[in-house]
Amino acid sequence: MYVWRIRIFFGLAFLAFALLIGKLGVLQIGHGRELRVQYEETLRDFQWPAAVRGSVMDRHDRILAIDRPSRDLCLAYKFLTGDADWIAGEVRRIAKAEGVSREEARRIYGQRSEHTWALARYLAQQRQVDLDAAVARIVRRIRRIREHTGCPIREEKWMHPVVRALDEGTALAIEAELHENRTVGAEIRPSHHRYYPYNDLACHIIGRTGEVSAEEMEAENLTEFDAPWIPRMRWNYQGGDILGKSGIEKLAESILRGVRGYELRKRVDGRYEILESAPAKDGNDVHLTLDIKLQEALTERLRATGRNGALAVLSLPRNEVLALVSVPTYDLNTYARDCEKLFEDDLDFPLIHRAVARGYEPGSTAKPLSALAALAAGKATLHTTHHCAGRLFPGVDMWKCWIHKHGGHGSLNVVDALKHSCNVFFYRAGEAVGPLRLADYYALFGWADAPGTGLLEEKPGKVLPTPEDLRQRRETMGAGVARGAAIGQGYVLVTPLHVANAIAAIARDGLWLPPLLTLEDLGAHPQGRQLPFAPEHLRAVQSGMYKVVNESGGTAYKRFREARLGIEICGKTGTAQTSKQVRRNPQTGQMEVVRDGDMCWFAGYAPAKNPQIAFAIVLEYGDAGGGGEAGPVAIDLIRALMEFGYLR
Repeated sequence: MYVWRIRIFFGLAFLAFALLIGKLGVLQIGHGRELRVQYEETLRDFQWPAAVRGSVMDRHDRILAIDRPSRDLCLAYKFLTGDADWIAGEVRRIAKAEGVSREEARRIYGQRSEHTWALARYLAQQRQVDLDAAVARIVRRIRRIREHTGCPIREEKWMHPVVRALDEGTALAIEAELHENRTVGAEIRPSHHRYYPYNDLACHIIGRTGEVSAEEMEAENLTEFDAPWIPRMRWNYQGGDILGKSGIEKLAESILRGVRGYELRKRVDGRYEILESAPAKDGNDVHLTLDIKLQEALTERLRATGRNGALAVLSLPRNEVLALVSVPTYDLNTYARDCEKLFEDDLDFPLIHRAVARGYEPGSTAKPLSALAALAAGKATLHTTHHCAGRLFPGVDMWKCWIHKHGGHGSLNVVDALKHSCNVFFYRAGEAVGPLRLADYYALFGWADAPGTGLLEEKPGKVLPTPEDLRQRRETMGAGVARGAAIGQGYVLVTPLHVANAIAAIARDGLWLPPLLTLEDLGAHPQGRQLPFAPEHLRAVQSGMYKVVNESGGTAYKRFREARLGIEICGKTGTAQTSKQVRRNPQTGQMEVVRDGDMCWFAGYAPAKNPQIAFAIVLEYGDAGGGGEAGPVAIDLIRALMEFGYLR
């Protein structure tokens, strides 16, 4: 009997231990993450002071973007969602504090809730903020985080900013309302807001900031496997945090953002005692190679044309970007208010960074490259001539020269073909090189890649048609494609920065370098390379570009002679035929032509004998060609560069 009792006792003990171990396994494996989050929340009272975001500056330390101290109106998440348990808790708190019945406390809560919403709507109207949209974004973001984690999250217990960047007077007035217990679930909290002193200047380069999304937190935040809890919380984004969404703000996010601080507090006798803490580490500044005053002058000049367009200016020999203009612009300080209208603008598309993200047919600015391709491939020599009678084929208008009405240019070598921008010469050169090999030479200049600044908005160029392109136009990869590519038409699409950088490589005697947009190193850039062109071939192309501007008969000679700049430049005009811009009429629903004309280019470098800068300009839907439309802008660009000391 005694032995059986012992066996039963040990059996029950073993069963109890087995059940306990099983329960621990269920808690650890099945509910470990949820319980860990709950434990971390209840361990101590932590505060996480935010870091100040670093500034963005130009090459002369002028501030382009800065964090300014401000105040935000914040509302409790459970107030925003009308959480029944939270409301019941507030009613109990009011009843206890005011010494009234639950029924009376509910009435008081209702009054305070209405007053809170009235204050929020007043402030939102004052700041031109869509309050309903702001609340909806907060709720949507937190619900998505909750769905992803599958357990309660700390953001559900937090206050969230619904109206940001209140001025000091307004914030003080609202704080007085809060202290009088006339609101519920509301706080005024210190914060920072991003301010852009130059408003819309360089807006596409500087870029925008915005609240972190659930997807961004999932992609960027560290997990429990990457770092301990406190370092993880200091680094990770939290709901309502601001991060870069575009431009340098996004590209340099890891440098600009900083690291939040923390305070571990313990409540003792009604007050908090700080057990341990670490200060926030503010973000570092980033310096652009831009000169914002030069950017301002060139933006105003481009606007004065009345056309949309872009330009890029590079400083040699380091290939720093001095200006990168895209018109139209938008005001970074009012973007949050204007974003819906900006996104809906299907006429001017102001959010597109045209200098690096829109592909244009380069027109005749591609001819210096196709000339080098023909010479390097052995398909032409410095003495090769082609006769231009105005058309490639007598009586056929498809392959004609721009001077076809005057009988053509006659016999030209490569230098004079560049000077006169003779299409027929380059049709022949393109045929001889062939489309695939010509594309390879264009790719040497970076035209098949992204422009190279690192901006995430950049789009790669295009130097060859896709099979789908050919099917749609019922073409083959033959002479027609090569002819079009040789004069910068057809399927070739590049940005103004692509063109400026190709011209810079020619000015440097064939040394190609990636464009630099920041003085700090933000990551790997493409390697510079010496392009495989003979010095005499480069000199011939440089000579042709010199004659474009400085010899009678050159396509830009007349305008630059009249300008009397006092400095010799090498250049190339370009006029690219393009399809009409159409959009749907909102009243009739019919498609209608809204713009028609050519893409008008001027690209070049200066001075001719000791190059210091290279540039490219494009104006959309012009009617006076590259020389007539972009040429005058180029003249004023050279004057501005002389005024600011970049050309001597």
